[in-house]
Amino acid sequence: MPIMRLFDVSGRMNRRSFWLYSSLNFVILLAVIRALNSLSASAFILLWLVPYTLFSIKIQVRRWHDLNRTGCMCFINCIPVVGSIVTLICLGFLAGSDGANDYGVKPYSFSVSE
Repeated sequence: MPIMRLFDVSGRMNRRSFWLYSSLNFVILLAVIRALNSLSASAFILLWLVPYTLFSIKIQVRRWHDLNRTGCMCFINCIPVVGSIVTLICLGFLAGSDGANDYGVKPYSFSVSE
């Protein structure tokens, strides 16, 4: 079921998908904040941050898997400033491991069997 896969952290994600999903997630968050930019909407914005954060973690875990690292690398974000910079560089700009790794086959790679 597609809705169950929404927060699934198994598998890998390439850089292109990472940037696409991260950008889309951020644009949706900005749209929600802009649409509800009032004091009475603060509770709704806080409620929206929960799925936003969970989806962001899911994206990061799958991208770390593409680099053949454990999803626990997301905790690097807990280091102020440096953690965010390291995460951005690693997840946004480093190429994933070639071929299959511990977390699955390379995203969008197909093998032709004879």
